[in-house]
Amino acid sequence: LIIGQELDPGAPDIFNGIMDDLRFYNRVLSNSEMNQILDAMHCAWFDSDRLRIAKQHIRHRHLASHQVRMMMEEFDFESSRLELAKFAYASVSDPHNYHLVNSAFCFNSSIRELEEFICRH
Repeated sequence: LIIGQELDPGAPDIFNGIMDDLRFYNRVLSNSEMNQILDAMHCAWFDSDRLRIAKQHIRHRHLASHQVRMMMEEFDFESSRLELAKFAYASVSDPHNYHLVNSAFCFNSSIRELEEFICRH
């Protein structure tokens, strides 16, 4: 496995720096898998149950930022949305698009708190 170098060994451009966020993913959740998770969350009565269901599914899978937003939209309370957004960040395949989850928040303070969390991790 070569990271940061052209396949041609004579190529002059070689990455000379530090990588602090390197991730490998097989694939993100399919639409069918995502719909199953959303259905299970939708059937739960309380945010605490929805959060537990979401975390169970996220724990060993990878998802896209827009999928996190879809899950967040199932919650009634801002605090649950924020907790899920923090938990899911480590499992997204496209952290550069994580700004997409911001539209699921009602308050700017939640967006700021998530940004601070991401900067620390």
